Amino acid sequence: MLPCSFVRRAPRVVRGRGVVGQQQQVRLLLPPGSGSGSDSRNGSSPSLSTTADVVGDVFAPANVLSKENREQCLRRLSRIPSLRPPSTSGDAKPKEAAVLVPLCVVNGEVCLLFTLRSPHMSSHRGQVSFPGGMKDDADGTHENTALRETEEELGLAREGVDVWGRCPAMESANRVAAVPVIGHLGEVDVTNLQFNPKEVGEVFTISLRHLCDRRNFGYTQFRTGKGYSIPVFLGGKYRIWGLTAGVTHIFLSALLPTVYKNKVHYVKPIKL
Repeated sequence: MLPCSFVRRAPRVVRGRGVVGQQQQVRLLLPPGSGSGSDSRNGSSPSLSTTADVVGDVFAPANVLSKENREQCLRRLSRIPSLRPPSTSGDAKPKEAAVLVPLCVVNGEVCLLFTLRSPHMSSHRGQVSFPGGMKDDADGTHENTALRETEEELGLAREGVDVWGRCPAMESANRVAAVPVIGHLGEVDVTNLQFNPKEVGEVFTISLRHLCDRRNFGYTQFRTGKGYSIPVFLGGKYRIWGLTAGVTHIFLSALLPTVYKNKVHYVKPIKL
């Protein structure tokens, strides 16, 4: 399992207030009019009683997972820049890794599957991540790395994953260049997954409907160096931040651009 963070320690995030963490000032910025962030439809069955309902619901599996939308998503991803591209300066190149961005269907809703890192892990324990890890020479491709790690962590056979393509690579705080690989798992019941408890503490899903709701979105601003901002997804059982949130943000921007309108801005520090 890959430590999915842009920084080495999660800062304490408070809605709408300036806070200090890891010797850097950060702020969680929420869109105007944001509410509590809860979505009662997360994980529940949508009302898809007629063909007209399916056609009109952008989140319907028939629309999200269609061949046309898949191809459009991959074209958009080829043009979207990384939130934090791998460094090309210096003598040492970043280590290579890959994560799987697992699309699945739960109770009629298209979701993303996430894992909670096991409390037994030596680093980043208890953080939300995608299944993934370091690339081995025997893997050959980043796709094989993502599939191998997913099989080791979740017990999902690689043959059952429909690989779509890649998101832009991102570099983590410990100089690991992670390549996100998009894969469709089909219908999933997380209660039946035989995950590895040494690496995974919990497996859960969040609907795309919830993730695209602007009330569940914010971003954290870091003011070290030139400064940068990263997305944060709220309103669920766990906060999703760091590299995992960055990958989620990029993917949703390409998959559902008509409904996912969240933007990550950088606000210059206030001079007092």
